[in-house]
Amino acid sequence: MNFPIAAKFTFALISFCVVVLATPIQFSKGLTTTWVSATESLDPIKVRESTTELHIQVGERLFVFGKSKGTLEKVKIGMHVLTFAQVAGTEGLESGFKAVTWKKLKDGSIQIQSSYSPWPATLTWTVLASGRLKMEARGTFDFQASSTLGLGFDLPNYELKNLNWSAKGLGTGTWMDHQTENEPSKPFFLQGIEKVNLAFESVALSISSDTPNLILKVADLKNHQSGLLQSDLSFLFQAPSQGNSSTEIETPSGDSNNNLYKPLELSAMILWFDFH
Repeated sequence: MNFPIAAKFTFALISFCVVVLATPIQFSKGLTTTWVSATESLDPIKVRESTTELHIQVGERLFVFGKSKGTLEKVKIGMHVLTFAQVAGTEGLESGFKAVTWKKLKDGSIQIQSSYSPWPATLTWTVLASGRLKMEARGTFDFQASSTLGLGFDLPNYELKNLNWSAKGLGTGTWMDHQTENEPSKPFFLQGIEKVNLAFESVALSISSDTPNLILKVADLKNHQSGLLQSDLSFLFQAPSQGNSSTEIETPSGDSNNNLYKPLELSAMILWFDFH
């Protein structure tokens, strides 16, 4: 059967495209060669796993998570490495680490989930294809061991140039690295934090809160030598001001020594991180 020339050309073109899309792409790297299929190269999130770390790359952003605790350890934006790290455990009390897992979600995002005791029951980091990070902590707590609890972060103080914030009821404010000795950068607390922006020498970071009435604690960023604070930045829950945060249930006998306490179900602590 004879086909028209146009039909033959169309068939050949389609066959060529099928072969090209199915053929791996070869990249030479010195003495080693890495093969990447055409379909894999379209995935915006790349994951590389070692025995101790999980490297997640989205464009020019590289996020490094420690597999021992499931915490963010550092960030690389282009050629700039920022040692911004989550402090392992819970700030405000002793918290025991239990387990960590990670997986790829249906939308392509990467999720790292760990658990602690007594709080948070689950700590989840999600790396989105946009390059944003979402951190979510959930659990219950009775506030008998501590009046506050939360999660903290360490940052390279010597690189920090500017820190500004917006908080519900408090408006906006700014911390500058050139504050004089008459204006010391003492630790301060911001109730109802909504957003905090940090400008470093080569990288900027915005942290937004989706949790109402969350407290931001900022350490003495110029003299963090005392060790009195666990971290440079802390996002905290505070015990309710009225009465005990736990629900006290009396036994039929009325013996106060046999009272049971129902821990308070805390709101989810949800923070968004934008590195640029």
